Amino acid sequence: SELVPTAFSVRLASAFWWFFILVIISSYTANLAAFLTVNKLNEISTLAQLVNQESIKYSIVSTDSTYTFFSTSKDPIYSKMFKKMVQWNATGQASFIESPADALRRIRVGGFAGVLESPLVDFYRERDCELTQVGETFSPSAFGFGVAQG
Repeated sequence: SELVPTAFSVRLASAFWWFFILVIISSYTANLAAFLTVNKLNEISTLAQLVNQESIKYSIVSTDSTYTFFSTSKDPIYSKMFKKMVQWNATGQASFIESPADALRRIRVGGFAGVLESPLVDFYRERDCELTQVGETFSPSAFGFGVAQG
């Protein structure tokens, strides 16, 4: 530029201005690079995506109503999921879950997703910040307890 500030205050103000511009551009570039290179934490957001991938095994508790739901379902996604789980159980790749505690243990190891009843998912997710629920509740149900009067 042909116009060079001569006063010290104007030079100081322009130096701060260019330093500010440098910080803004650097922050933008760093955030853009991080955004473009980071892996998605939850690549799976629906049951259909879970069924159509091969890297994460999944299973259900064999003694829950979820087992009955999947084994008797006419929905193509649920029946495909159940067929895969039966196949994995037969070949030893992934067996049915014995209990919700077993599911939590396998989830923490990695490469596994437990398909549990929604009240259990809510209970465990509220107590363990590392757990997350992926997708919507697909078969909402409520629990009832029978007790003696009095």
